[in-house]
Amino acid sequence: MHIEKTGHATPMGTVAIEVRDGAAISMKRVENQWLGGEVERCEKYNTIEKIFDIVENASGAFPDVFTVDFDPEFGYPKTLNLDPDRQATDDELSIKILQFEPVQ
Repeated sequence: MHIEKTGHATPMGTVAIEVRDGAAISMKRVENQWLGGEVERCEKYNTIEKIFDIVENASGAFPDVFTVDFDPEFGYPKTLNLDPDRQATDDELSIKILQFEPVQ
């Protein structure tokens, strides 16, 4: 999958992630798209399961901003916007899955 991350809490940019058997086996910066930080810090959201965990945790925490859109074909969270506290700095998270290719 290709994932685009914005927000201040973690690195920003686009990362290509290969996942097998529920584990990320490769994370690479997409050239000319990376805005900063070490790509290894993306491990908090480098699988669909981890993104679902973020969605589940946020839904019970009553954040100030929380929107999620699901892919109609596969059901994964295609976009996620989260700001636990609008008055706090550097806690925003915005994830967009740009490309998803399931393997069989």
